[in-house]
This record gives sequence, C-alpha cells and structure tokens, in this order.
Amino acid sequence: MIRIVFAAAVLIAFSAIGYQRRRQGLARLEEQIRKLRLLAVRAVKYRPAEAPMQGLAKQTEQLEQLGCTLLGDMIEESATDALPTRWFLAGDKTTFGWIALAQSIMGPTEVAMLMSVGERATITMCSPRAAPGLAQPPHIDRVVRVGFLDLKAAFAEHAKRKPEDARTIESIDDALAAVEDVRSRTATWREAQAPQTLLDRDLRSVLGQHYDKLGKTLAKRLATDLPEARVRA
Repeated sequence: MIRIVFAAAVLIAFSAIGYQRRRQGLARLEEQIRKLRLLAVRAVKYRPAEAPMQGLAKQTEQLEQLGCTLLGDMIEESATDALPTRWFLAGDKTTFGWIALAQSIMGPTEVAMLMSVGERATITMCSPRAAPGLAQPPHIDRVVRVGFLDLKAAFAEHAKRKPEDARTIESIDDALAAVEDVRSRTATWREAQAPQTLLDRDLRSVLGQHYDKLGKTLAKRLATDLPEARVRA
C-alpha cells in the first residue's frame, strides 16, 4: 500500500516528460490505480513480522516519549511487496497507528499513519511527498501531512479532528479490527456507487490537477475494471 501511493505520486510527476516516458508512466499509473481500487475492497490480514524492523529507533523513541505503547511489528499476509509496519497505541487509547520505512526513488523514507475510529474514522497520513488516494466515503476524514515526519505535531493535529465517540483500543487485535471495520464500511460504500461515477471520482482524487490532462485517457484504460470495482474478496 505504501509503495503504491508513492509510485502514483512519482508517476504523475513524470507523465508529461517525453512521449515514450509518458506512455510508460501511464501504463504504470494505470497499474497502480487498479491495485489501489482492488485493495479498497479486499480484506487485509496481518501477521507478525518475522524479524524486528531496522532503522526506526529514533521514531520509536519519539513514540515512547509521547506516551505511546508499542504493539508490535506487523506485515500484510497477502501482499508480496508489503512493507513491515511498527504499530503503536497512544496513551489515551483512542489513537493508534504505525510507522514504517517506505521505499522511494530517494531511498528509505519515513512514513506514518494515525487513526481514531468512531462512527467516523479520522486518519492522518504522514508522508514526505504528496500521497494521492481514492475517493473517500463520508465516514472517513483523511488528511495527509506532507514533509519531514514530526510525530508530535501529527498527534497534536490529529487530536483536533478525532471523533468524540472514538473507540478504546487495548491491543493489536483491537487496532486491526478497527482498521478492518473501516475497510469493510468503505467497501460497502464503494459497492453502492455507480461504477462509472466511482471511477471518475477515484481519478479526480488520485490525479488532482493532472485530471484534465490524464483523466479521460486513464478512464478508457480502466473501463474494463468497472465490474471488479464492485466485487469484494
């Protein structure tokens, strides 16, 4: 998931540089958008990482200084290119998330996600670059903090948006169950949308200011996936 987001952002930037590179970029971008759309409706299961994650000592120390409890290092079971994530729980037990090192063209990059789940889910993504995502359903409030990872500032901003009915999390199982609940509600919402309308909203969300240039082309390339957008695994 992390790699997909970064690849999409990078490919958009390259889409206007040269005809051949643009064709290659469109093909890659098409592939990544397709993966994002499938991930949005597919159940995701995690297992403990086989070995402790390296390179996150500074971020882990900062989490502990902020009063967080470490929940363990996890990795997606079904994704062959999944990155391990270090999960944590804030002191108030209503905010949880993970930190990780994502691979990018600049090398390993610090990223993080904070989440609080009630009737609405508040999500704060931390990324050094823009992290485009699919169209968001009404029950999700998603914000991306772009720039150097500052967990203290991220927690402060997240707290201002946190839902008043945020559920209490006690363990990694609770955290993963909350994530699955949000994913399941999102899949239900996506299945209820008209396929062509949903595709257009996804492209507008992912492409942003590049929609006018690339939207119609990608819509045609992704049109064959419209029935799949309503299928849950």
